[in-house]
Amino acid sequence: MIPGEHMGVAGLPHLSNSHCVVCHVEKYGLYLISAYFKYSDSIDQHLQHLETILDQLKGKRVVIGVNSNAHSPLWYSDRAQIVGRGNEAEHRRRMMENFIMSRGLTLANVEGQPPTFAGAMGESKIDLTLGARGVNASGWRVLDCTSMSDHRLTTFKVARERHVELAWPVEVSVRFRDREVD
Repeated sequence: MIPGEHMGVAGLPHLSNSHCVVCHVEKYGLYLISAYFKYSDSIDQHLQHLETILDQLKGKRVVIGVNSNAHSPLWYSDRAQIVGRGNEAEHRRRMMENFIMSRGLTLANVEGQPPTFAGAMGESKIDLTLGARGVNASGWRVLDCTSMSDHRLTTFKVARERHVELAWPVEVSVRFRDREVD
């Protein structure tokens, strides 16, 4: 966010659930969605929820930050993380790619950035920033610094009348509930 600038943000609980938070930044006419596609859950249910949100926000400017728990060459995942990972991993990749394409979303992720996830099981590029309805998130980068999460912070800019820099926590805090931490 822009330091020192008051920015009213309203949460939209009627569009949110335990793995997806939706809010509206009125000053910029922008809706922000932060989603966590838990790997042990079917990606289909998460994508269906996003479809419902996008349908309800028809015509509105939207930015989606999502931990997709999927690997794809579209978001520059390493080839070793894409090939030969089994049917579920392949299904997740295809579903996420199809969702992006079918909705005409723009992918802000850029090549050459560090992995967005760095945990005990290794590193990978599973977090995406997507723009809808003419929203182009530019200057996307991964901050390779200490975080309170095993996901790195990503930053990007969204043009309106002027550039607004947003810091996007890649995963909502609900993920800590799985580890019995509030």
